[in-house]
Amino acid sequence: MDVYIKTEEETFHFPVNPFSVSINGGKKYDTFDILYQGDRDFPAEKAKRIRTMTLDTMFPSEYEPYCRYRNIPTPEQALKKIIGWSESSTMVRLIITEFSFNEMVNIADYQVNETGENQGDKYITLNIRVAREDATELIKIERSASPSPAPQLKENRTQPKQEKLYVVKSGDSLFKIAKKVLGNGSRYQEIYNANKGVIGNNPNLIYPGQKFIIPG
Repeated sequence: MDVYIKTEEETFHFPVNPFSVSINGGKKYDTFDILYQGDRDFPAEKAKRIRTMTLDTMFPSEYEPYCRYRNIPTPEQALKKIIGWSESSTMVRLIITEFSFNEMVNIADYQVNETGENQGDKYITLNIRVAREDATELIKIERSASPSPAPQLKENRTQPKQEKLYVVKSGDSLFKIAKKVLGNGSRYQEIYNANKGVIGNNPNLIYPGQKFIIPG
């Protein structure tokens, strides 16, 4: 296994493989207080939590057989690079060959230790946040030097917005309606807000035959 950090200017090869690498991730949930049912969690559509990683390694003061290559940087040189990327919030590419991991990351923070037994060796823990794909695309757009083509002018008259109506059926709830017509049950609050005058103060009390405006 080999671990690298790449920027536009250079490639840094970690002299020692990590002692441990842990990756945390998961989906994001919206919590709603449902009348008579308490809090309920619903997965947020297309919303993922930013993955985080913890990487423990060391920068030895001199070459040892466990090092990945002979001409290793001094601990001070290696730390200067890591600390510089972290404190400048530079987005870098982290490559871990064993895991086929190759993604843009930010070094959120770091912790450096030195033991009395091996003076000069630096032990470091990196806390890393994996960049989301949309954030990476945003950075690419911002860095682009080529100007955008001028948009073609079109007729600027606003087209009248056509409202969609939904007729409530037996067994419906706002959550079911939102999931059916908007593709996301967690958007039920939008339907309630658009039809509060029809529904009243209790969003759980709807009746077959009622007509609801469906927001765009």
